[in-house]
Amino acid sequence: MSTTPVLPDILQLPQDIFNLKDHQFYDYVKDTYGLGQAELLSFQRIFCAKVLLATEDPCEIFNIDMQDVQLDILRQQMCFKLSSGDYLVKSGIINSLRLFKEQLKIKDKEQKEQLKRRKTSPTTSSSVPTNATPLTSQALTATTSLPLPLTANQQKKSILNSIKQWCQDNEANLGIDNLKLVDGIDFTLNVSR
Repeated sequence: MSTTPVLPDILQLPQDIFNLKDHQFYDYVKDTYGLGQAELLSFQRIFCAKVLLATEDPCEIFNIDMQDVQLDILRQQMCFKLSSGDYLVKSGIINSLRLFKEQLKIKDKEQKEQLKRRKTSPTTSSSVPTNATPLTSQALTATTSLPLPLTANQQKKSILNSIKQWCQDNEANLGIDNLKLVDGIDFTLNVSR
């Protein structure tokens, strides 16, 4: 009876993957994909996810004929040396970086679609913070004016619905279950015409 090896869940990228830079980014790559992959990206100054997405093939550097001590160390760790003197990158290295890039492309596409949905949905201007962590009972003040013919009650209801929708849309991004902002407790909404 054969068993399938259990792999870490590397398909779930952190919500803030596009905010990780330099050491935070390299630490994530090291912890998830391996030390060699992190060192390869660091050597080339691929310091964040967006730069990695813009890089055609991070392993291409192994095919360049140049003398560099650090590159030679990376070659020894991550490649097979052929009898011709050329190097063949180990398939685990290539495939892990391909997988990482594919997951980044999916996450980037999802975030762009989410941003597009937010831009096309009717919104109102308010001072509700976009990073609502940590939530406290400190009052937030939102003053909004909507064009006529809505009454003040209709305007308030529309704004409260938008805030409720925002909370539902951002629960996962903020890592908060059942996120709710309550008028009069978490913020004060003043509607004027």
